[in-house]
Amino acid sequence: RRNTSSDSKTRQPLSLRKFSMVDLARAKNLERWLERKFPGQTHTKLGVTTLCIDGFPRSANSLLCRKVLATSAYTRPELAHNIHWRQNMECALMAGIPVILAARAPLDAISSYLVYNNGKNADDMFRRYKEILVFAVAHPHTVAIALFDETVENYAAVVDRVNRVHGGILPPPSADDETLNEMLAKEAYEESLHGSNVTRKIGVPSPDRLELKQ
Repeated sequence: RRNTSSDSKTRQPLSLRKFSMVDLARAKNLERWLERKFPGQTHTKLGVTTLCIDGFPRSANSLLCRKVLATSAYTRPELAHNIHWRQNMECALMAGIPVILAARAPLDAISSYLVYNNGKNADDMFRRYKEILVFAVAHPHTVAIALFDETVENYAAVVDRVNRVHGGILPPPSADDETLNEMLAKEAYEESLHGSNVTRKIGVPSPDRLELKQ
């Protein structure tokens, strides 16, 4: 469950401490834009979303979401995730919602996405990666970075970085990454047996997907 220590209660996220009515107005405008562009998807929803996890595709976004859900009190409806557009994270940031940005080295992320997407929409892909990178650089103290290798192999380091930025919102994992990865792969496989596009909502760390990420 979420860390509820006294230290966590007194250390508010920096984004909340810098919150203003101008930010809220910007957040509402972005939310309307997201609703039009991504109807019915898992974008930031004011009054519902309590944590935003997003970044460029092929950066372990889905695995990060599953690890947060497996080790904390956050629930799926509370997460905004896997939109892969800067505006989703900016909307959350402007509303004082903690943001975790899944990041991967440009060459690795882009080449993996080209393979995954059969080389389609390359120009748009480069532009979106640049926008996400610029967003991260512009908000070093209010956006927590989850590096690809750490998400896969050292989730405790991700938690430590998130808590330094957002004031103790995630508890330390009680299991190692090998155990977590195996548990989540089984969970995802069982969900996939039931259909209903569950795996599209929070992707699965399956062997096939992990191979594509290389």
